[in-house]
Amino acid sequence: MFSPSPIGPFFYFVEDFTFANPVFNPNNPYEMAYIREDENKSGIEDEIWTFNFCTGRAQKLADNFYYNLDWGTNGWLLYTGTGHQIFKIKANGDSLTQLTNKSGYNRAGKWNPSGNLFSNDRSSGAEIANVDGLVVKKITTNPFGPIDWMDDTTLFGWRTNNFYSLSLNSETLTRLNSSWTCSTCPYALDQSTRACYLSQTHAPQLLLKYHLDGSNRVDTVLHTAISYQLYAGDYQPETDKLVFGLSRQFWKDSILNQRYLHRDILIMNGDGSGQRIVNLE
Repeated sequence: MFSPSPIGPFFYFVEDFTFANPVFNPNNPYEMAYIREDENKSGIEDEIWTFNFCTGRAQKLADNFYYNLDWGTNGWLLYTGTGHQIFKIKANGDSLTQLTNKSGYNRAGKWNPSGNLFSNDRSSGAEIANVDGLVVKKITTNPFGPIDWMDDTTLFGWRTNNFYSLSLNSETLTRLNSSWTCSTCPYALDQSTRACYLSQTHAPQLLLKYHLDGSNRVDTVLHTAISYQLYAGDYQPETDKLVFGLSRQFWKDSILNQRYLHRDILIMNGDGSGQRIVNLE
């Protein structure tokens, strides 16, 4: 498929399908969900699939995905779909349910560890809702962008390009790492050791591990080639595995600034070793 850009290079997708946004099943460390995009299809909605690493079985769940996929301990997958509304669906593809019915952007966040609450980062301010989509709290602290949970009552997010936690009860903010961070960079949170893996989207392109224990420590986990870029991913503590969306670019014609583009799922160990692309074909 030919995919032009008004400025910069022209990209040609090599495969018919591209893959992104992997998240582990919190109840089965050998299973993940991911997004499959048909590059020959018009429209913005993509497909949600699951994949079992033991059996190699892939299953399609839905085809109205827009952005932000998560898998809760309650067995429901959560995402923003058609019309910028938030949906949930069971892991077997049953019971697709729309949880919001508000105009504007409803940005599905993450389920909390117990799976009874999720965040919705609306432009008018973040909200916390229960499994049925009922808003139980509006976050008044601004700016604060929730992106995950430290525990059932503490949000993890960004403020002024740094990592913070926010207590739901008091809305007390605690800065977790004072090193520079990018609020919009792809990340994966390890709640078990209080660390966040973050992929820089600018040169040098690195996968960094930010420690959230107050030490301000930052470790370099991985150097990626300039033509490679990591996107939204997840961490599985039981197996110490990371998964990320991976974009790879190769020259088609350097004079015309034309490039081939691959989009895959990359899995690796927590220390950056053992990298391999998941075969989803």
